[in-house]
Amino acid sequence: SSGVKYKNFVHNAQILADQLIYEYVTEKWRGSGDSKIARNILDFPKNKDRLIIQSRKNWNTLIKDINDKYKIDDKYITFSNSKALLYHIYAINDKAGPNNQLINIDTDHIIPQASFRSSSIPEADYIRHALFNLSPLPSQQNKKKSSKPLADIKDAWLIQQIKDYSFIEKKDFKLFSNVSSYKKLRKKRRNFFEIIFLNNRDKRFNN
Repeated sequence: SSGVKYKNFVHNAQILADQLIYEYVTEKWRGSGDSKIARNILDFPKNKDRLIIQSRKNWNTLIKDINDKYKIDDKYITFSNSKALLYHIYAINDKAGPNNQLINIDTDHIIPQASFRSSSIPEADYIRHALFNLSPLPSQQNKKKSSKPLADIKDAWLIQQIKDYSFIEKKDFKLFSNVSSYKKLRKKRRNFFEIIFLNNRDKRFNN
């Protein structure tokens, strides 16, 4: 439970998880996901040396393309890919979920999906699934929020949960209730995804 061997094991496990998430969302496996995961897990005990991490540049390009172009390698993003990446980013940033294992976590669309569907914004179907419009939220609170814009939420506990997970202050709820403000929302949350996440990832993997 201590020493270089233990530290290398933990380090490699985290790097492998990081690599698998990156390969999953960029679809590097092309239909061979299960066998790829199985092979990586079987080979994992053989890794006596430290694994090489996916480059910061590659991660930064991936996040920028999702948030700015709504694409991954020239292919439009899907909700499932953005969702997987979202949870990984929050985990790397040590953002803890509920301490009760019976409480599930959902993925909330900060600006409701319905607002994008009824808008005339180009690429609205893809913008709604960009990382900047997604935030984890406990399932019960997510059901309460439903498709309400932030400005319509009055429940104090729900407001606090949204603030905690999205890092949006209540004073900005009205601003980010309008679908036309999606670019401002992207600017507001860009620091979390493109700087804080990448900095914390560097610290975690370079120790």
